[in-house]
Amino acid sequence: MNRIVLIIFFVILSFKLSFALKIITPEDKSYITSPYVYVIAKLERDDATHVMITVNDIKSPLIYIASAEYKSQFRDYIIIDVELDNGENLVGISLFKDGKLIDEKRSIINVIKPPKVLPSGANRFYFHKEEKEKECLLCHASIENCSECHKRIISKKYVHGPAGSGDCNVCHVEEKKDNVKYMVSENIVGICVNCHDNMKLENYKYAHGPFAAGSCEVCHDLHSSDYPHQLKMETNDLCINCHQEFKKPGITHVVSKHPLSGKKDPSRPGKMLQCSSCHNPHGENTPVFFVRGVKSRMELCAICHKK
Repeated sequence: MNRIVLIIFFVILSFKLSFALKIITPEDKSYITSPYVYVIAKLERDDATHVMITVNDIKSPLIYIASAEYKSQFRDYIIIDVELDNGENLVGISLFKDGKLIDEKRSIINVIKPPKVLPSGANRFYFHKEEKEKECLLCHASIENCSECHKRIISKKYVHGPAGSGDCNVCHVEEKKDNVKYMVSENIVGICVNCHDNMKLENYKYAHGPFAAGSCEVCHDLHSSDYPHQLKMETNDLCINCHQEFKKPGITHVVSKHPLSGKKDPSRPGKMLQCSSCHNPHGENTPVFFVRGVKSRMELCAICHKK
């Protein structure tokens, strides 16, 4: 009899613990293309005193959540804005009562940067679903200004015009698609050329792969970046991500000892030599995208090497 009571006790205890904490975002085994995400969890235990957030191997200090000040701001939610690493990330939330762990939940989320390699079995993570927005509207009467929540994505040095001016509806539509709001067209380039009409595909006889596929976001951050032209990395680093043959130290290209970086670009005053000195990253009139419409290697060399 005592054994049965003990088993029932542990079943009830396990049931209580399993519902002490519920992760709302990020969804487990999902992927995103921006490194910024809100970790949001609902507390199902009003006697919890502290919480700890873990992102990969980095642990936050214990956060005191039992104060009246915290409750007035966040009620029974945990809301932390974090920056993730490229690739797979393990996000954990640990809930404590007076130093004793009472629940722990984990979620795996992948950040996909160029070149895109989607993890097996992962689904794209979207926050703006009706069931998730309901959680926000318990505290926020309405959310009309995107920058209230998305400050981080426009915090870099070079900001995309519509994002910086708050005209998010230039690219995002409020109407739901598959129960998700603020989606963008699958064909990103179709949106981009509405403003960047010089980047129309028909302008080029030969087009670079990502551009031809309509995947501007492979190379450009669509909101803000620390690199000119809102590139996701330095130009050469971005190119080498796909063109791995140029990754080895001391590698040369075209002719022996020709530098690929680290020297001033004679054809572009004030800029350094890089892949885009010779190749248009979008497309051109030759199969290898020689800049300025030139059609031969000798003509290309003559841009810098005058007679």
